[in-house]
Amino acid sequence: MAGGSPHNKIMNSIARAKLKPLGLLQKGRSRLWYEDRRWHVISIEFQPSGFSKGSYLNVSISWLWYPKDYLSFDTPHRGGSWVDFRDEDQFRQEFEVLADKAVELAREHRDVFGTLQSSYERLQRLHEDLIETGVWREAPRPGGWPDLHLGLLASLTGHTNRAEELLRSVVDVKSRVAWQERLNAFCEKGLGLLGNRDQFRDWVEANTAECRALLNLPALEAPVLPRE
Repeated sequence: MAGGSPHNKIMNSIARAKLKPLGLLQKGRSRLWYEDRRWHVISIEFQPSGFSKGSYLNVSISWLWYPKDYLSFDTPHRGGSWVDFRDEDQFRQEFEVLADKAVELAREHRDVFGTLQSSYERLQRLHEDLIETGVWREAPRPGGWPDLHLGLLASLTGHTNRAEELLRSVVDVKSRVAWQERLNAFCEKGLGLLGNRDQFRDWVEANTAECRALLNLPALEAPVLPRE
């Protein structure tokens, strides 16, 4: 939330008052706040617009088991309507409501994604929603990031056949760009380890440690993943 404009000062003040007591950290002076949950991060973004002053709210999980140097928004994340800046008093009142919503969703994410099993169950429901709402209209369904994350959780929770189906769906998509080639290679590696749950878990642990290093998050002693 860099800058000295009135709406940025209001957002920064309210966000600090609401989110810091929960243990969330601000990324630099940006509009992004986050909570390190060891194997994932809860990300809270007060998203700007290029058309007017104000804020959206995005709250999401960023899984850390695929090495990357950025926080991704891996679960559906829009947390409220646009709050427009018209004057300082109006914006302060409306942004405080938005910040309260951020607190509510952060706590909800802690509960819902607190274990591997509960995370798998929630992602499975979200995955079904993607199909039912027509985001994926054609059969076979395109593989991609949702399949990757659900596939890893499926294996970690003992749903090996489901994990193979999901990871295979990623590999079966023809690579067109470098990131897709890396994703496919990652899933190929995972498929090769599905027969040994302990080795698969160790591989996920190693990737999580690498991702944490890329994100400059503190190194943690294994195991990082929760034991069910």
